[in-house]
Amino acid sequence: MNIEEERKIQIDNILAKYGMKTMEDARFICKDKLMDIDKILGEIRNDICDVARDAFTVGSAIALKKDTKLASYAAFDIGEGIQSYIVPLPEIKEEGAGYKLGFKAQAIIKDATEPKESEVDFARTLTFMNMNNSELVDATVALAKEIEKVEL
Repeated sequence: MNIEEERKIQIDNILAKYGMKTMEDARFICKDKLMDIDKILGEIRNDICDVARDAFTVGSAIALKKDTKLASYAAFDIGEGIQSYIVPLPEIKEEGAGYKLGFKAQAIIKDATEPKESEVDFARTLTFMNMNNSELVDATVALAKEIEKVEL
């Protein structure tokens, strides 16, 4: 099985865990709650790749499906969605980068502090998302704060 096949299985599993069947379901959930993922991500970086957009969409849909009301919790949910896109590779020892990204964003939201240089090189582990560390954290924080505003 290749990386894309493994990734698809992981994504399908996380979608199913939260009652979604396809990426279209995740997109619909976000659009139904008036969350414009493209606009929010575009404010962080104007050339977001499809995989990154989809990973952030899955994470946001998870938070919305769970009726997450606080940005700090939504950040973790977004990290869980991103985690589903990570296929462990032997040459990358960093495990749980999606979850750690969610925790990092959660800490920033709770402390209301500026992002500090991360101990985890998210960009290295999440190379498929084509974003640097600060962009990954900023996007997670921005989406989480937007979820907090959503009428559930």
